[in-house]
Amino acid sequence: MNDEGKVEIIAEVGGDPDECGVCLAIYGENLVPDEVTKLLGCKPTDAHLKGDKKSPKSPGFTQGAWF
Repeated sequence: MNDEGKVEIIAEVGGDPDECGVCLAIYGENLVPDEVTKLLGCKPTDAHLKGDKKSPKSPGFTQGAWF
């Protein structure tokens, strides 16, 4: 703010965005992705249960998730 308490723009960079996106992410210790899918009526981009592993050597997820 300037001395008069008004916002002063000192520079502008870029312009309007070309695109934007959002992600609905639901997490829960007892989350069951199939139940979320039924409730929302759409399939997730990705989902996992608590204990599932990203790869055989990775640790299990600490909670379920639906994206």
